[in-house]
Amino acid sequence: MKRSTWITLSVFIALLGLYFVQTRSPAPNAPAALSIDGYIGNFSEQEARSAAKDKPSPVTRIVLKRQGEVIQLDRQPQEPPPPDAKPDAPKPETKWTAQRTKNGKTTQSQALSFRAQSMSESLMRSIRSSFSLRVQPKALADYGLDAEHAMDVEITLPPRTVKLRVGHVDKPEQGEPSTWIQDPAHLDVVHQVAGRDLRTSFDVAWSDLRDKSLLSIDPAAVLRAELDIPTAPKAPRIVIERAVPAGSGGEAGSAWKISEPIGYSAGDIDEWLKSIGRVSASEFIDVTDAAAKKMDTGLDDTKTAARVTVVTDKGKTVLVFGKSDESRPAREVWLRIDGRDELFLVPTFSRDQIVQGIDQLRDRHLLAGHKAANALSFRIEPSGDAGRIKAARKGDAWSVIEPTMQASGKSLTDFLGELDAAKVEFAGDKTAAETGLDAPTWRMALELDGETWTIALGKEVEGSTFGRVSHGAVSGDIFKLASWNANRLKKKPADFEDKPAPPAPPAAP
Repeated sequence: MKRSTWITLSVFIALLGLYFVQTRSPAPNAPAALSIDGYIGNFSEQEARSAAKDKPSPVTRIVLKRQGEVIQLDRQPQEPPPPDAKPDAPKPETKWTAQRTKNGKTTQSQALSFRAQSMSESLMRSIRSSFSLRVQPKALADYGLDAEHAMDVEITLPPRTVKLRVGHVDKPEQGEPSTWIQDPAHLDVVHQVAGRDLRTSFDVAWSDLRDKSLLSIDPAAVLRAELDIPTAPKAPRIVIERAVPAGSGGEAGSAWKISEPIGYSAGDIDEWLKSIGRVSASEFIDVTDAAAKKMDTGLDDTKTAARVTVVTDKGKTVLVFGKSDESRPAREVWLRIDGRDELFLVPTFSRDQIVQGIDQLRDRHLLAGHKAANALSFRIEPSGDAGRIKAARKGDAWSVIEPTMQASGKSLTDFLGELDAAKVEFAGDKTAAETGLDAPTWRMALELDGETWTIALGKEVEGSTFGRVSHGAVSGDIFKLASWNANRLKKKPADFEDKPAPPAPPAAP
């Protein structure tokens, strides 16, 4: 028989043997395949996602057990849509809570919803093993199913709970991944699930799973706030108290009073409280970690650490800000929240938004809560005699009486509105001589609330103009105002002139 004939016959016999192996009935003691029904069904991923588009996931709890830690995620009840919500309005995001237990210590947090959603979607499609094999315990490491590498996953979809032990994912350069898993009730058998990555969505570190937000502050529930800033030269202690019940209306700041130090009207305290509620962590540090105990956080230094206390009828929250970590590129700041067994690193800007001094929390409107629109008259006096303006109000109507001119009432009321809207930045470290306020270049005097209020503007430095407001015998603090905004106040008589409307364009022939 020719050599080529022998080769052909050998190939035929090999193929016949392969066919026999693949088609013969499994041996009686061969492990059974693993089959778990998905909550959508046995579909392709695209088909399952299309079918699940308008169906909420039935998963209510996910439990992960790995390397000495247990993480439990619980879905929260869906919030009802607002009464005025449109039928096609997007549904509110499902919220999840997270709880981690490790080394006998339990930590709770909000979970990142998209992480929990991704985990729950692992059971959207049915899981069918493509290959099953009985193995010895010492061989489990080959499949990533040994104690060091395996993850135990429990997914609750009432009334059932699915339990899996998830191992290694094979990811070829070309083609689809496959995952090695086990049924925890039969740990002598490993199953391969072809075409699925069943590990990546679960293999998430605790710090990446939890929501980075640290607090939930409802300004309407706050009764009192305290700031203790030892390094603040002007007001090391600030106490803010609610002046009127929440929801009573009024302008920003009217709901609050600064009771310490005295003599300051409150600014937009609600917005400041919102900044506390927005604080989020760049990193979470376990205080039991030996390395953490040696870190120079500055949190216990009573001469430099800043404390912020927020009080509601349910208790109080205390934040302590320490040093910035100069070893990190972003130089995040150490934060402790009393009562929690973790430390946090937060962005510097978060600390700066919360640890604010009296000049930032006080009313920063130009006239400190008084209204230029209520004035009876005003005078503008630039340096020199040129450009002087005097205006007076009769009833609700304003007119310019110096120089004699036909003035626009709207331009006058708009100008007073600009005065009321202007906000300043206080510069208490400056003197009148440094800022040119010992010889102002521009003044404005208003007859307001039975007193004469005087606005004086001095030098311009690096895009800001310094100024000061005085009334009666009280000389206000020096401030700076963006120069473009200051220049809007420096009106000339022509700015108030009643200009005739431009003629209408001729009609088309």
